[in-house]
Amino acid sequence: MTKGLTGAVVISLGLAGGAAQAQEISFEGNVGLVANYVSSGYTLTDGRPALQFTGTAYLGNFYAGLFASNVNFGTADRLELVPFIGFFYEFDMGVTVDLGYEHYYYNSSGSDGGGVYLGASSFIGESLWVEGRVLHETSRKVYNTRGTVMFYPSDSIGLRAVLGRVQSNQTYFSVGADYYVTDSITASLDFHRGRETGYSESAIVAGISFEF
Repeated sequence: MTKGLTGAVVISLGLAGGAAQAQEISFEGNVGLVANYVSSGYTLTDGRPALQFTGTAYLGNFYAGLFASNVNFGTADRLELVPFIGFFYEFDMGVTVDLGYEHYYYNSSGSDGGGVYLGASSFIGESLWVEGRVLHETSRKVYNTRGTVMFYPSDSIGLRAVLGRVQSNQTYFSVGADYYVTDSITASLDFHRGRETGYSESAIVAGISFEF
């Protein structure tokens, strides 16, 4: 299954903040607690809670950072680290293109390869945000394609839908909502489902995150 996608999602949502500090080094971070670490429809913590961190530094249109989370695969691995680096550019029409690379490391098994990703996102009007993203895991030689739609009916609520596919035999989707308690605290609730030949998995995940 695809690992480390949570970090990439955080990058995409944080691009506007990095662009505003063009040509200056800036930093933003996020610490979150989720009831279950789910990636591409499948749990990476055996249904248990996860404490997660994402930190990103920006210099103009370039960025680099790290995503970290506890994991439980039924092996000796208990920690996932995903360093990433990338470049984004916002066109005059309001479309932002994001190109980068992420690599996956685990405390026991070590490196698990990496992936190159390409995404494009844009606001449609003032309340609808859409993104398309493709991740090519170079070690497994598989593609993970995902589409995301975010709708903001008010300043304090965000509604989310995600649909993705890993090669030809695995599909996943999720629907959820964010409640922005303050400018830096967000509560979330999501339903995830992953499906492949002969197996499927579902999870309802609550979480809370703090931005700094």
